[in-house]
Amino acid sequence: MIEKVSKESFKKLLKLNNKRYRDESLDRVDLLIEGSRLIEQVVGYDIQIKSLYFKEDYFSEHQKIFQEVHCPMYELSKSQSEALTATNNEQGIFAVVTFEKKAILNYNKLIYLNAIKDPGNLGSIIRTASVFDIDGIILDKNCCDVLNEKVVRASMGAVFAVPIEKVDESWIKNRPETIFVSHPDKNKGISLENFFFPDRAFIMIFGSEANGISEYINVLPHQKLFIEMSGKMQSLNVAIAAAIFMYKMRNNK
Repeated sequence: MIEKVSKESFKKLLKLNNKRYRDESLDRVDLLIEGSRLIEQVVGYDIQIKSLYFKEDYFSEHQKIFQEVHCPMYELSKSQSEALTATNNEQGIFAVVTFEKKAILNYNKLIYLNAIKDPGNLGSIIRTASVFDIDGIILDKNCCDVLNEKVVRASMGAVFAVPIEKVDESWIKNRPETIFVSHPDKNKGISLENFFFPDRAFIMIFGSEANGISEYINVLPHQKLFIEMSGKMQSLNVAIAAAIFMYKMRNNK
């Protein structure tokens, strides 16, 4: 049965993705996601959809989702849909999904992100990690909010599937794993092309493209690695660089 959204329920929907109303101490929080592709991908991760919302007259356009998902469904007015959208092109379909923090169970191949503030880059890195067998992603306190709607969207829902932990600077200072750092200067490291990752546990660190690695990491024992590049470009976008490294980490050849 499809119902109209009550005013009270709509007010709660508007607050879901607002960080001011989110209790970050909780391991489970509800989020509002938008768009058929993202919703279908989340369903593919076997994440439960709690409720679906669609713009009036959009029901017929999303029959596949409505057939796959069994949950309460609600119709939105044109103004309600416009108020909820976080994209430039309103997509007319939304879902409430519960984000649950996943514990890192293995510490063999970890990605550590240092001050990655762009939500598109963070989301892309999480999406890539989901397909290259990364055990978990560690975010330092200077990274952007992993539940930012742009991160969730750029990750194509991988934030719901990949183990992610946010830590302060002290976390990495006494880690037993070998530490590698992505670095753009070929005069200060080993070429990834000629490098083979060890069988023992390790942490691969990526910093911001603009500022590089923070000093608290630079003072730790580590090995710098770089990607061979031609032309005059000084560095790669961090999400692209991370994808190349993760491919090498999985295939190691």
